[in-house]
Amino acid sequence: MMLTTIATFKKHISGVQGALAEATVLSHLKAANREFKQRVGAPLFGFIAAITATASEDEKDLRELAEAVVCWKAYDLAMPHLKMRVSDMGLLVQLPQNTAMPTKWYYTDTRDANMVMYDLFLEHFYTQLEVVAPAVWTTSEAYQARNAHLLRSPQELDKYVGLVGRNARFFDRLVMYIGRAEELYIAPAVTEEVYGALLEKWQTPTLLSPTDKMLIERIRKALGPLAVYEAYPYLPLLIDQEGIRQIRKTDGTREEDIVDSKQRDAQRMQLLNDGQLYLAKLRQWLDSVASESLFPAYHTRLMQEQCSPSDDDFTHSASIVL
Repeated sequence: MMLTTIATFKKHISGVQGALAEATVLSHLKAANREFKQRVGAPLFGFIAAITATASEDEKDLRELAEAVVCWKAYDLAMPHLKMRVSDMGLLVQLPQNTAMPTKWYYTDTRDANMVMYDLFLEHFYTQLEVVAPAVWTTSEAYQARNAHLLRSPQELDKYVGLVGRNARFFDRLVMYIGRAEELYIAPAVTEEVYGALLEKWQTPTLLSPTDKMLIERIRKALGPLAVYEAYPYLPLLIDQEGIRQIRKTDGTREEDIVDSKQRDAQRMQLLNDGQLYLAKLRQWLDSVASESLFPAYHTRLMQEQCSPSDDDFTHSASIVL
């Protein structure tokens, strides 16, 4: 099942020639459809695909926005391949008469502009989704995942931290740090009990009282900056199988440099500190739940540690120095 065809693709993407064949972009349309389906969940994807011309105006608008999201993503996936042809002669670049290849910076800038359109339509899609609010969405796992934190979208984040912009790709990477900021700062500030009850209501926003909404607004004002703060040490550097590099762009062209030892050491220390922090929280949790029937090995070790006198504890010593 697909939301888009070549006709839909040409409808939403400006500048695409009528002669573009469906076979040329079909694989990219399929990939974009799969990504969108994974994002919104299969139940909602099926609901949108079943929307026809007889549906309400809100539902038709929802489908059109979903199509735009898929088409702009497919266009960006296809663009690096549209300029090349492979034959018995190898890799070729086609240059019809009275045309010229774009410069590298122009090409890179165009791809960035494509993703700006993707971000824009994705934002509009979720706004319209809240208007339609079909049951297949509000009862789905994808809905629960989207409402797992008190900041759910680039639009909401931009309201509290204007410097990050409304970028869906960046927000997707930031979600784990939003959860981290809630765990490390928000929950201890309002108590675990209040935070847990509020998050449970947040899964069904109609249950929120006016006071709950006021609390969420105040939490968000702190949560936005704290989430970016938690992400900040990881943003400057890229780590993959090629090593550790620092990325920057000049005139639309991406450049990568090997980072100096101070930055590498700082990030290694940050990773170590983070690991130690969550190990301490893990032990604190295990200390509170372990028993003879639940995690018995850990419970036994905990009892042994508690019974073992420390170096400075002379309670059971034969002699006490005064």
